[in-house]
Amino acid sequence: MTPNKKICILGKNSFLANGLAKYWGSFSIRILSITDGWDDVKQAVIWADIVINCTGVSRSENESDFFRINFHYNSILFDVIKEVECTKYVTFSSIHYSNMDVYGYSQRYKEYLAGCVTGSNSSVIVRLPGVYGAEARPNYVSVVSTFFYNNIMNLESQIIDPDKLIQLIHIRRLAEELRLVLEVDHKGESRMFFPPHSEVTVGNLYESIGHLCSKVILRDSSLDEDLVSGLTETYNDILELDL
Repeated sequence: MTPNKKICILGKNSFLANGLAKYWGSFSIRILSITDGWDDVKQAVIWADIVINCTGVSRSENESDFFRINFHYNSILFDVIKEVECTKYVTFSSIHYSNMDVYGYSQRYKEYLAGCVTGSNSSVIVRLPGVYGAEARPNYVSVVSTFFYNNIMNLESQIIDPDKLIQLIHIRRLAEELRLVLEVDHKGESRMFFPPHSEVTVGNLYESIGHLCSKVILRDSSLDEDLVSGLTETYNDILELDL
C-alpha cells in the first residue's frame, strides 16, 4: 500500500485493531468503535480508501452478544459500506468458521456479507488462525498470552490435550502479509485470504513458552522460524508491560 492510503479500522478496543494500527503506523489511520456512533462511523468510512472491520465477539457467556455484534452491527456496517464508492472492505473470519454453534454461524454470516460487494467496491475475507502478540488478552482467545501470563505469574495452566495441533500467527506477520494483499486492486470482487501460519502442539507450545520465561533460548527443531521469532518477540514485549 502506498503511504497516502487512508485506512479506517473499526474495533478500537480489540487487540487485532490496535495491532494492525501499530504496524501500519506510516499510513493515515482512523481507529474507532461502532459504539462511538453510526454518524462517526459513516464519516470515517466515507473518508477512507480501506475499511478494516475488526468488530466482533469471539467468546462470551451471553449468546446475545454474538447476535448483537457479529450479526446486527455487521449488517448495519455493511449497509454503510454499500453506500460508498471505491472502498476496499476487509472483514475477519476464522479457521473455525465451520463450527456448528453461534460463533461459527456468525463467521459464515460475516463472510456472506463481504461477498455481496458490488460496483467499484471490493472486499477481502481473512480467515484467521490464532493471532498472538504481547498485547493480546490472556484467558480469552489467545493461548499464547495465557501461557505467558501463567508462567510469569507462577500460575498453573490447564492443558486438556497436549497433542492438539493449533495454528498461530504473530500480529506483526499478519500486518505485513495483509498489507501485501491490500496492494492488489480487484474492484467489484470478493477475495479470500488465508494468512500463512505456524503449527505446533499445545504441549510443545507450553514447554517452549516455559523455556523463554526461564531465559532459555529456543532451539527446538520442531518449531519453525516464524514461531520462534514471534514467541521471542512476544516475550520481550511482555517484559515492557505492567502485568
